[in-house]
Amino acid sequence: MDAKELPALLRAIEIYQGKHVTRLAMKLLAMTFVRTSELIGARWDEFDLEACRWNIPAERMKMKTPHIVPLAPQTIEVLTLLKQLSVVSELVFPGDRDHRKPMSNNTILLAPKRMGYGGDMTGHGFRGLASTILHEQGWPARAYRIAARPCPAQRHKRCLQSCAVPGAASEDDARVGRIF
Repeated sequence: MDAKELPALLRAIEIYQGKHVTRLAMKLLAMTFVRTSELIGARWDEFDLEACRWNIPAERMKMKTPHIVPLAPQTIEVLTLLKQLSVVSELVFPGDRDHRKPMSNNTILLAPKRMGYGGDMTGHGFRGLASTILHEQGWPARAYRIAARPCPAQRHKRCLQSCAVPGAASEDDARVGRIF
């Protein structure tokens, strides 16, 4: 998928006719650039909404290293809505049949197809698209590599500061780099 097609994809996600929870999962993939498995396995206790961060434990990460995902205000709005919609479960995206298990990966794989993006986009495709967009906007490779890879908690602040964008409107924008 080309970065120029992203606005149309985001509009398609907004009007997605499938389950509301699936639509919100797609929005979170677009906002956080995490792997699909990291998203569907997310647990409510991993989120610190007051600190605007998602702490993914090492055991759920591909490289077995803890990952800290900064959360933009729009992401927190989606999570707040999900919490209101959720069944009683430790999981953010529980399965339909068994709320102790995460939603199926196929749910995320099929949603883009149902929106007319079959073959062009997958849940995991948001990570690659984010990298491409950041590169095209002139962000240093270090910035988007840090955003896409685990960053141990003790180095988190230093990691975000090291990819600051000169001339950003605020310190928060410089550290986190609000893209969408």
